[in-house]
Amino acid sequence: MKSKVARIVRSLPAPVRAALLLVLLAVSLVSAIHAVSAVVTENPRNDLPIALDGQVWAIEQVGNTVVVGGNFTQVQTSRNGPVVDQAALYAYDIDTGEFDPNFRPTLIRNNALAEVRDLQISADGTGVYVGGRFTAVDDGTDGRVRVRNRLALFNVDSGRLDRNFAQGGVDAAVLSLDLDRWGRLYVGGTFETVFDLAPGRPPIEQTVRGLARFNATTGQFDTDFRYESHDDIGRINRDLTRTRGVARVVLHPAGRILFVAHRGAEIRDTITGETFDSPGIARIDIGAATHRGREFKALHPDADDPIQDFYHGGQCRGVGVGIRDMAVGGNFLVLVHQGGDSGAQCDTTVRFSTDVGEKRPDWVSRAFDSILSVEIDGPHVYIGGHFRYLVNNTAPSPYPGRSLANGEGGSQVYIADPERDDAFRVDLVEPGFVYRALQLGVLSATTGFGDPSFNPGSNAALGVLELTAVDRGILLGQDNDRVNGILTGRSAFLDNEPDLADPSCRVSLTAAGTPIVAWSNIGDVRNWNIAANGDFVATQPGTATRFVHTDAGSGEQLTYQLRYNRFGNALVQECGSITTPQPTLQCTASLRAADGQVTLRWNDEGWSRVAVRANGRFVESVDAGTTAFVDTATIGTTTYSIRAFSGGQRFQATCGAVVVAAPAAPVLTCSATVNVAGNLLLRWNDVGASSYQIRTNGSWTQTLDAGTTQFVTANNGSTVEIRYRLAGERFDSRCR
Repeated sequence: MKSKVARIVRSLPAPVRAALLLVLLAVSLVSAIHAVSAVVTENPRNDLPIALDGQVWAIEQVGNTVVVGGNFTQVQTSRNGPVVDQAALYAYDIDTGEFDPNFRPTLIRNNALAEVRDLQISADGTGVYVGGRFTAVDDGTDGRVRVRNRLALFNVDSGRLDRNFAQGGVDAAVLSLDLDRWGRLYVGGTFETVFDLAPGRPPIEQTVRGLARFNATTGQFDTDFRYESHDDIGRINRDLTRTRGVARVVLHPAGRILFVAHRGAEIRDTITGETFDSPGIARIDIGAATHRGREFKALHPDADDPIQDFYHGGQCRGVGVGIRDMAVGGNFLVLVHQGGDSGAQCDTTVRFSTDVGEKRPDWVSRAFDSILSVEIDGPHVYIGGHFRYLVNNTAPSPYPGRSLANGEGGSQVYIADPERDDAFRVDLVEPGFVYRALQLGVLSATTGFGDPSFNPGSNAALGVLELTAVDRGILLGQDNDRVNGILTGRSAFLDNEPDLADPSCRVSLTAAGTPIVAWSNIGDVRNWNIAANGDFVATQPGTATRFVHTDAGSGEQLTYQLRYNRFGNALVQECGSITTPQPTLQCTASLRAADGQVTLRWNDEGWSRVAVRANGRFVESVDAGTTAFVDTATIGTTTYSIRAFSGGQRFQATCGAVVVAAPAAPVLTCSATVNVAGNLLLRWNDVGASSYQIRTNGSWTQTLDAGTTQFVTANNGSTVEIRYRLAGERFDSRCR
C-alpha cells in the first residue's frame, strides 16, 4: 500500500519526476497535491465485478485498470452476470467497471489457496508486481506452468507473465512491495530465505529475515542490500503464526528513504554489522549506489510513562503492538495496529515525523479494536479494520489510556465497548466523545480525531483489509460483501466522480465485423438511446451496458452517441467512430459431368442484385437473397464470374473455369464388295455426319447426303475412302 503522492511521483517519466521532486521537497507534499479537503463519498460503485468469497488484501490502479488481489476463488464478472472461477487475481476497467477477460493468470500454491498480499505498479506503468503466497504461475499463453516463489510480474493488458523477471523468490509469505526510482524492488514478509534459481545466473540461497531487494527488471536478488530485523517484540499478524518479519515496506514520496515496519527491537545491516535501535519502525536512507540504516526510535506518547518504547513486547496482552499497515506522507508517516485491547498503544492509529532520532508521536488515535489498513489522502487518514468506534474532536484527546503497570488489568485502563455500563475511560464518558464507525473511518491527518461525517460502515467480519487512494476516491478490500449496505463483494470503490464521470461509452467490432457499443452503468438512468451518424437506432434499458448493432451496413463509417436523461438533465456521450468491414464476395463453380450442368454458389452479404457472367458476357441477373444459379455449359472452357451490388458499390468475384470436352467422334467403318454386276459396293455405318464424300485415288468422286450408308462405283482397282466432318473436325475412313 502506498500513498497517492508516492504513486503519482513514481508514475512520471524520470526527468519529470526528478524536477518535480525538487519542488516537492521545498513545499508541503500534502498541500501541493491536495487542494480539496472533502472526504470521499460513502456510496460505493455498484457496477464492478464481485469477488464472491475469501478476502481481498491488495488493490492497485495501473493506467485505466484496477487489479485486485487476495485469496478469493470466484468472481461474478458483473452484477447479476456470470460467475467465473478466478482465484487470487482479477482486473477491471476503472471507468466502465467491466471485468477484464485478458487478465486471468493462475497462481498455484501446493495444498492450499494461492494468496496475493500486495501489488505494485511497474516503473513503465504497464505491469504489476504480485507478492503473496504461491509457488508457480500459469498465464494461460502456452500451457506451461512456471516456478515463481511468492513473487511475479505480469503485463496488465495481456495478463502475460514477464519471463524476464525470473525466479528470484522467497520461502514464505510476501506481505509488502515497493519500487524505487533506480529500478529496485523492495520486498517485505515473513520469509527467512531468499533464493535465485534463474537460468544463466549463479544460484543463490541466503538466509534473511523478512526484508530483501531485487532487480525490478530481471528479478535477481541484490546481495549488497542485507538488513534484518532482530530481537523480536511480538507477532507480525494475527493470521500469520510467525513472530518475526516485516509487515510493510514503504518508500518516502521523495524516493530516498525506505521505511520498514518490522517485528524487532532493532534493524541490523548484516554486511557492515551495524545495528540500529529502531523498535517496530526502521528507516534506511537509499541512493543510486548507497544505503544506510538510521536511528529511528518511536517513543511512548507520555514522557512520564515508565515504559518509553512505543513498541515493546510486554504490552497488548504480551504479544506487543502488531503493526498491520503503514503509509508515508510528505513529512510524516502513519501506522495502524492490532493489539490485545489493553494499553494506550493497542488498536491505534499513530503519526510520527519522518526525521531521524528519537521521537514521540504527533498523535495516537484509539479505535478500541483492530485497525488493519491505512491510507493517507491529503488532509485525511483513512483507516479500515475490525473496530466499531472512533473518537471525535469533542474529546480531550484522541488517545485515552497508558501502558499497564505491574498487576494492573486492561479493564482498569479502559473497556473496549462504550455501550457497557461501566465507564471505559473517565475522559471519554461524556456523551458524544465517541461515535460508532463500523470497520471504516477517516481521521484528521493533523489531529488524529475521527470525522463522523464519513461513516459508510462495512459488514466485514475480520475487517477492512486494504485501502488504496486513487485520484477519484478510495479502493478497499475486505472479507465480506457490503459497504454502506450496498452489495460490493470483497472489493469496493468509493468513487467521488461517478456522477461527474461519463458512462465511458466506446464502440468496437465483433469478430464478424458487427459494431458493439459498450458503456458503464452509472446508475439513475431509465433508458439509454443509441444513435448512429445522428440517427436513432435503438433504446436499451437503464440496466444495460451494451448494444449490438446487427443492422449496421457493411463498409460504413459510423459515429455513435449515447443519449440519456439523468437527474433531469438531457445528456449526450460520444462513443466514437468505427468503420464496418467491406463485404467480401466469394463464388464457386461446380460442374456435373453427367449432364453438363454448372452450379454457381456465392455468399449473401445483403446484395441488392447479382449478375452472372460467362467468359465476360452477361448471362443472367438474379434477385437479392439468391445465392445460387445453374447454367448449361457449352463445349470448351467457360470462365464464370459474378457481379454483386450493395450500397451503390459493385463487387466482383471469379467463380472458376469449367471445361466441357467434345464427345468422342464415332468410328466410321467402311467395307467394299463386288456385286453381281461387277461393280464395287461400298457400305458404312452412319456416324451422324451432315454429308459423306466418296474419294477415289485421293480425288473427289461424289458427295452423298446425311444418312446415306452405301454407294456403288466402278471396280477399277482404285483406292476408295469416305470423308466426313464431325464437330468441326475432318475424318477419312478407307474402304479399299
